[in-house]
Amino acid sequence: MGLHSEAVNIALENKMLEEAKIYADRPENEDLRKRLWLQIAIHMLESKGQFEEVIKLTKDSPLKIEVNDNELSIIA
Repeated sequence: MGLHSEAVNIALENKMLEEAKIYADRPENEDLRKRLWLQIAIHMLESKGQFEEVIKLTKDSPLKIEVNDNELSIIA
C-alpha cells in the first residue's frame, strides 16, 4: 500500500475527506483501491459514526454496503 495508504492517512488525519477519496482512487490495482476506500469508511465510522455518509460513499467507491437489522456491513 505504501505511499497511497500514507496519503490517505494524512488526508484523513487533517480532515480532508475529499482529498483522501482522490488518493484512494489513484492506484490501478483494484484490491488496493478497495482497501484504501475501506480505510476511509472505517475512519468515518470510528470518528463520528457517519453511517449515512458511509452509505453515500459507495457511489464514489468500489465498496459494497449492506444494511440489515440496523447493522452496517462493508463488503470489499
